[in-house]
Amino acid sequence: MQAMREAGLLWTPTMSTFGDYLILLANVSIETNADGSYTISNNNSESVSGVTLLAESAIKSVTIDGQELTTFGGKYGEQEIVLPTLTSTQTSKLVVNLK
Repeated sequence: MQAMREAGLLWTPTMSTFGDYLILLANVSIETNADGSYTISNNNSESVSGVTLLAESAIKSVTIDGQELTTFGGKYGEQEIVLPTLTSTQTSKLVVNLK
């Protein structure tokens, strides 16, 4: 676990830092749009990184604000999406195509 932490693959925050992060996550909203896309809104006064979403089945492609997101999946499987850092008050459109 120490090697993973040193490589930046494992985050081990203090309880206080983790609590602060959970408060930020609680202020990120996800709404389903009529066309099947999603609106992701960071309602915080600061940026949030590491927002991770899980799909019901395997992901074929993902776009955020029309730009292809190529970092979904990875070593945790093909049903996980890790969003880019969401800046303060940012609202983005997410389109997920499943296999």
